[in-house]
Amino acid sequence: MAAKTGAQALPVKAPEAAFAITATRPTRPPRTLKYGDTFLVLDGRGDIASPLGGSAGLFHLDTRYLSRLELLVDGMQPLLLGSNLRDDNLAFFVDLTNPDLMSDRTVVLEKDTVHILRTIFVWRGTAYQRLASLDSESEEAIREALGRLMRGRTVIAIAHRLSTVRSFDRIVVLQLGTVVQDGPPNILAHREGLYRRLVQREMDRPVSQPAA
Repeated sequence: MAAKTGAQALPVKAPEAAFAITATRPTRPPRTLKYGDTFLVLDGRGDIASPLGGSAGLFHLDTRYLSRLELLVDGMQPLLLGSNLRDDNLAFFVDLTNPDLMSDRTVVLEKDTVHILRTIFVWRGTAYQRLASLDSESEEAIREALGRLMRGRTVIAIAHRLSTVRSFDRIVVLQLGTVVQDGPPNILAHREGLYRRLVQREMDRPVSQPAA
């Protein structure tokens, strides 16, 4: 008589479902600035961005005139260090810093290198934004890092300090919203006009000396 053999079926373990962890913007209550019939609704970074939905924007007399405004560093959001809303809701102060900036898988500007103080306020029907300036040594370090990032790219920059764009191929000079000069910076610097006067003014500006 043949021996009976038994086999017990083992439960088949179902494969684990794939998952991914995505980063999301921290939820913060919107900040509202108001002066008269004008008010501005911002997020914690001072941006008018999509997470706030239809409530974000610049409004005057119940009409929205601006629905999106973001401050980016090389296409990325800066890191938020802190913010403060004035008690009278006229001004909003935001402390920001840069994330790691990469080029060819190499960090060319480490995070927390650039400190950005962003001030936004509303006054007499107009919204204003002011960014803190840098000392000359920090500005030169940042300009060198940005120069490495801009290699092989077409870059359009808006600047108030001429030293920021002195190595660019072409400069367009605006005055009261009108183009008054256009050309290479080395040519504009020797041609009579607004650009030459601005260069001379920046050269004549006294340079602060470090404390002993």
